[in-house]
Amino acid sequence: MKKEIEAYKKVSDLGLPNGYLVSGYFDQKGNVNENFITFWAEDIAKKLGQSSPDMKKHQLRKFFNHVKSLERRLYLSDFEKINKDLKMLLSYATSAAFASPPKIPRLFEEFIKRNLASIKDSKTFLAFVQHFEAIVGFSEKYLKKN
Repeated sequence: MKKEIEAYKKVSDLGLPNGYLVSGYFDQKGNVNENFITFWAEDIAKKLGQSSPDMKKHQLRKFFNHVKSLERRLYLSDFEKINKDLKMLLSYATSAAFASPPKIPRLFEEFIKRNLASIKDSKTFLAFVQHFEAIVGFSEKYLKKN
């Protein structure tokens, strides 16, 4: 339990919302927790726009488009067939966050890392897609075009 609390503190230090992913994506009724599509989505979009370097819309879209292509593939096959390509998102995010100069903020890399660790099956993957889509929607308000 102490390790989980320390890991949680590290995440919140990077700017992810308090309580983020602590209980997974779903509420007690098995529905996606509405914080993922409202409050937390907007908070993350806002922080991405304020980070250094700030997240650009085209970078966010690049990652989101990859996730949406995996969602389309999921409907044609099963989760195990897309899981390896999904896990590659972390290497793409790490590469972009640690490039010289960095292309994306470390906050986004941590967002990808935390969410990938929470995705265990098609249901959790689809909850992530919905969450990510909400962030992209809010990003119109907070992120710069170029």
